[in-house]
Amino acid sequence: MTRVDIRTSILVALGILGAVWGVFSGGWDADLSAIYFAAYSYGTGQTDLIYMSEPVFFGSSASRQWEAMAGAMGHTGVPVLPYIYAPIWAAVLAPIAVAVTPASFFNAVLMIHAVACIGSMGLAWRIVQPRAMGLGVWMVISAAIVILTTPFFMGFWLNQPQFLVTFLILLAFERAFSGRPVTAGIVLGFAAALKITPAIFVFVFLINRNWSAALAAVVSGCAVLGLSIAVAGVDLHIAFAEQLQRAGSYLVLTPINFSVEGILTHLTQPDLVSLNEARDGATFMVVGTVAWIGMASKIGLIVSIALLWFVSRKVPPGDALFGQVLVIWCSIIFFGPLGWSHYLIGPLALLPAAFSALSRSWAISTVCLCAAAVSHPMQTVLTAVGTSMTGPMLLGALSLTGMSIMGAVAVARARR
Repeated sequence: MTRVDIRTSILVALGILGAVWGVFSGGWDADLSAIYFAAYSYGTGQTDLIYMSEPVFFGSSASRQWEAMAGAMGHTGVPVLPYIYAPIWAAVLAPIAVAVTPASFFNAVLMIHAVACIGSMGLAWRIVQPRAMGLGVWMVISAAIVILTTPFFMGFWLNQPQFLVTFLILLAFERAFSGRPVTAGIVLGFAAALKITPAIFVFVFLINRNWSAALAAVVSGCAVLGLSIAVAGVDLHIAFAEQLQRAGSYLVLTPINFSVEGILTHLTQPDLVSLNEARDGATFMVVGTVAWIGMASKIGLIVSIALLWFVSRKVPPGDALFGQVLVIWCSIIFFGPLGWSHYLIGPLALLPAAFSALSRSWAISTVCLCAAAVSHPMQTVLTAVGTSMTGPMLLGALSLTGMSIMGAVAVARARR
């Protein structure tokens, strides 16, 4: 790594930090409000409020009690969304929540997420190890993707913990690439304790016959669960499971949901009416899940993992790690029930790897296509022409497909 790489990376990092603070600080972060008020409720002994939600889970505040709390703190008429994380995080953050205002909490977490975003860019470079691209160039390309694409904008606008989860996932595989399997597994287990879906990435360890990392991930995840039960009690974990079940009973149809379940539901069920009257309309619908579409999505995820496993049989362990991670990541988003736009920040962090996996002309085309499909200009054009949510949903799926193919090509080329 040269001095130019270091200086360029520092400038990019400072630029992102300044831009994120200037554009997104001081707002009401609806997604993060769930974590703040769950922690505040835990800290004030009102644990019965933590997993409250409306009968139709998505599209409205968790409860009038939380709205009243927000109003008493000077924030009236703002949504306070339902909490859908493990009880331990409410317990851990409780002392902070009762000591600071929502605005201070949101701003502090915003900066943590900005640092996690920058760190993810560097970790992605470490995992890929591109021979013809220094860290400085990688950071510049990554910064352009951060600035131009909707997933990063939505992530910061919502102040989404997905930034921290993405950082932990990439850190886990950077540690695996660096020959630290136990550390890698522990980090991935911690990520799965924050959001459940990172647990699926353990298949990357299994595909690479990295048994130590896989075992460490399972043990660390179970350890956090055990600690959570010991700290918060069984009742809150039962409420947590019921909350997950409620959330899984509904599907959100919106231009920023790129999942195959959302797309198929929107295309094959034209007569659906939103179950949430406040959000009824063409750009946001809450509907019940369709059994056959949900099952088809689950089968799609299983088949994609099985195909990756089959193609990777003749790949030396670790030789196509970024490609395997990219394929799994895109498959989780595409075949999951809620392929939110901000979930793409992980795959997009690995997108500059195209210059390592493909020829220069194909790399340029892939990066431009995948980024443009989920870019602000494209979204602006679609909004200006009055398109339905179908266009943005399909473009998001196109971006995921392009990145998944890029990852598959990298894996195939590593076969011996």
